[in-house]
Amino acid sequence: IYTGEITQAQVDAELAVVKTCVIIPPPPPVPAVLKHYYEFDDAWEISGLLTDSEGSVFGSRIGSPSKILAPPNGIKPETCSAAQVNRGAFHLNGLGVDTSVGEANSVTFWMYWDGSNSVMPFGWYIHDLWFYGGSFGFNSGNGDIYGIASAGLANGWHHVAAVFNNGRLRGNSLYIDGVLQTLTQQRSSPNNARAFAASSATISGWRLSSGYRFSGSLDEVKIYTGKVTQDQVNDDMAAKSCAPVSPYAYFTLDDFDLNGTPGEIVDNMGNANSARAEGTAAGVAPNPEGKVCYGVDVPADSEVFPSVAIDTGVDIDSDIGNTGTINFWYRSNEAWNSGNARMLFDASKNNASGNDPYFYLLLKNDGKLRFGLEDINDGDVRRDTAAALDFAADQWVHLSVVYSLPLATYKIYVNGVEQALTTVSNSISSSTIGQLDTLYFGDNRSTYFPGATPNSANGRFDEVRIYRSVLTVGQINADMNATHNCKIPPVKEDPAFAFNCVYSGLDPVAGRLYTRVAGSAFNFDVIALEDSNGDLLADGVETNFAKDSDRNITVELVDTSASGNCTTYPVLSPAVSQVMTFTAADAGIKASANMTVNKAYRSVACRVTDATDNPAVVACSSDSFSIRPASLTLDAPVLNNAGFENDPTAKAGESFVLSVTATPGYNGTPAIKAVDPITAHAGGSAGLLSGSFSAANLVTGTATGNTFSYSEVGNF
Repeated sequence: IYTGEITQAQVDAELAVVKTCVIIPPPPPVPAVLKHYYEFDDAWEISGLLTDSEGSVFGSRIGSPSKILAPPNGIKPETCSAAQVNRGAFHLNGLGVDTSVGEANSVTFWMYWDGSNSVMPFGWYIHDLWFYGGSFGFNSGNGDIYGIASAGLANGWHHVAAVFNNGRLRGNSLYIDGVLQTLTQQRSSPNNARAFAASSATISGWRLSSGYRFSGSLDEVKIYTGKVTQDQVNDDMAAKSCAPVSPYAYFTLDDFDLNGTPGEIVDNMGNANSARAEGTAAGVAPNPEGKVCYGVDVPADSEVFPSVAIDTGVDIDSDIGNTGTINFWYRSNEAWNSGNARMLFDASKNNASGNDPYFYLLLKNDGKLRFGLEDINDGDVRRDTAAALDFAADQWVHLSVVYSLPLATYKIYVNGVEQALTTVSNSISSSTIGQLDTLYFGDNRSTYFPGATPNSANGRFDEVRIYRSVLTVGQINADMNATHNCKIPPVKEDPAFAFNCVYSGLDPVAGRLYTRVAGSAFNFDVIALEDSNGDLLADGVETNFAKDSDRNITVELVDTSASGNCTTYPVLSPAVSQVMTFTAADAGIKASANMTVNKAYRSVACRVTDATDNPAVVACSSDSFSIRPASLTLDAPVLNNAGFENDPTAKAGESFVLSVTATPGYNGTPAIKAVDPITAHAGGSAGLLSGSFSAANLVTGTATGNTFSYSEVGNF
């Protein structure tokens, strides 16, 4: 702007001006902010709550979505696990999104659509994504779709990124497999008053109603405030690192000394499953033919009850659910096609309602495997391997059973190879499994096992893994090839086969016990015996007795003159017993403490009891001995024959009484020794003494004879 009239020269000068320009670009788009992230890799299929990895809004499971593996598939990379929604849903409440007019929110996810019409993979209260009539895109509850044709999206994994603009639906954006789409109005027209994000939303459907639930699978759902950028979309499509699929329960079966105590079989996943041996199932240790370290042996048994099995403590319906995988090693004691059917595992249950469900794996008498289960409506499925399996006895075989009622999937793997199956029955009407019991390995769980057998597995089991998901063949083979370090069996001291008591220094097995004197102290050796050759006869000293820890045993004297046996003989009265402590240094032989018996006994043995083990070991000495009186005392008789004068007087040759007193308990018959000479009074001649004693009174120990006579006069 000039004052005055410009000249031609000024005009020419302006025409000649060249300037250097600086162009300031617009600012880059602000990345959207991730607020909520649902990976579907947690235990939502059990808990019913879908974890929010970014925020704190957990999803509530509605209906019966099931958890499935999500390995690479088409353009989708590894995403670990996904939800087979089965027309179920996940409700989200309290989302931290922006609901202001003109602001945007974004949602990204992987989607496998099965082609069903009129379904929604995601929706706010009303604003949603809708498949209908060959179109897919944004809907505002007005029968409208602003989007694209749905051709090519069915029956395959595709990534979806949707930008929702509050109050301006046609400002929305849609990316399919990372490519920004050109959107057009496919149906009706939008209602912008309804085109808003909300603090509540639904994965598989919208929140306005329970309709339009998705049919297919969904995974990796992310919710942002703001508009996602191309870089964010690309990042959301990238693969993720998956933690190894862990079993719900894992039993190495490297447990020793099984006796039926709950929890004695350890679940290596740390769960409080009270696994135990049932019946005569016992730990096999050491087991040179164990597939991995040790195992559990289930012997042959054909009775319905009691069962001979491993009770895992894992309840199939409440702990595992409608989808699962069961892997284990099995070694039969007889050929697979021996003609004997065998129950390999069973969780069947007798319910009070009469609706008895079954769940089992059977080895049929022709060598084929059969897997069967029932749903909550009493519908059932049974699958047999098409081919008979002719494994020999004592051969380890890895078996896997995969089942999923929601996916109608039932598979059997043998040594990591999927088997062709034939359908025996198929009347499943629900995706919910029946109300089952805890899983037994090796025998029937209940009296209800249609199409199966009460026969036990008659073989060994090892490395049992139970999953809550469908495993791939690669994961099954990983389990089959897995090994681990073996536990060191506890060094066990050897219990005594029996006991003996012998005079000090005599033979431990055949040594004797000698007569003892009442009232005098005595002792003997107490010996722990072994049966080295298994013939049920003691043949030597058990030198490992009390090797690991001291053992207290009870030694008592018993009266073997009474009727009975070792365990029932009465103890002496008063009792004579002691507790002896054996140590490793004793090497199975220990001298008893001194004992004193104040009464006489005709036949006495020592009885030894070791109650350390169950059952206790009770044994009596192989020899018995007597407790004799210390002396016999002649009671001076009063010889007084009636009719004669003076006192005492007796007539030569007439009968008189003699008594001898010993120790109480003595009931023997004393005798005058014939070889001993009789000494008469001074100057007198020795006569002949005749007569005998009766048996002594057991209580007093006194023996009496009333037929004694002396052939001479005088005293003797």
